[in-house]
Amino acid sequence: MRRLAVRLFGTLANRMKKHFKFLKPELAAADMKIPLRVYLSLALFCSFLGFTLSLTFLLTLWILLGNQLFLFFSSFIPPTVSILTFSLFLLYPIHKKTSRIKDIENNFPFLLIHMSSLVGSGLPPHLVFKTVSTFEEYGEASREIKKIVRNMETFGMDLITSVREVARRTPSPQLKEFLLGFVSTVQAGGDVATFLKETGERTLFHWRMRRESFIRMLSTYAEMYVGVLIAAPLTIISILMMMAMIYSEIAGMNIVQVIQLAVYVLIPLLNVGFLLFLKSVEAEI
Repeated sequence: MRRLAVRLFGTLANRMKKHFKFLKPELAAADMKIPLRVYLSLALFCSFLGFTLSLTFLLTLWILLGNQLFLFFSSFIPPTVSILTFSLFLLYPIHKKTSRIKDIENNFPFLLIHMSSLVGSGLPPHLVFKTVSTFEEYGEASREIKKIVRNMETFGMDLITSVREVARRTPSPQLKEFLLGFVSTVQAGGDVATFLKETGERTLFHWRMRRESFIRMLSTYAEMYVGVLIAAPLTIISILMMMAMIYSEIAGMNIVQVIQLAVYVLIPLLNVGFLLFLKSVEAEI
């Protein structure tokens, strides 16, 4: 698919690169190993595909059903699909970078505690990095540490150079600060074990504070959910049902249909929106 996209849209992507330079560091921070030209080619190809498929679908419905409404839809839905597809491609690296930062910083305190215990047992720093890089439980944090090991074992870098290189590229400010602090400690002849222990305790303390803050917020969200998404809909539907006994319509709409729309469409959508909101807030901790 990449080859086909580059073959069809590679020239246009080359011309567009200067307008989308902001994507290059985002792709690197998202750990997406793909050149900017190829990524833009894929975005253009998928946008063109979305336009073609949606237009074909609407025209087919118009031919089969003879409804002029589908012909009207075909004038604006395919361009909208194409624009949305391209926009999603632009936003995806930013979203993935943000997700990586959250994942790194959620697992970072536990990775530091593990490293501290390994250093305290007498393991040299380069073996500490190699050991923790094998633990997939730390998610993106262990993948960043794995890059340090890769730089040493594959590219022949020394530990300090490798750590500094990963610190330069990592999207997480917290991990970057730690790695640069580690470099400074080693170069100054400081105690690595003490540095890791103090940094781990401080990071874990901040992580616990965020968790406690989130738990307090949950109680507020629970009250909002009960009030807005349980009590309020029940009250409104009860009022509408009583009105239906007197009037058959409200604002030109059948009251029964309004109730059905609320029960089967509006309330489920509000609940899904609330769950997505909780998920986004939970990912912050």
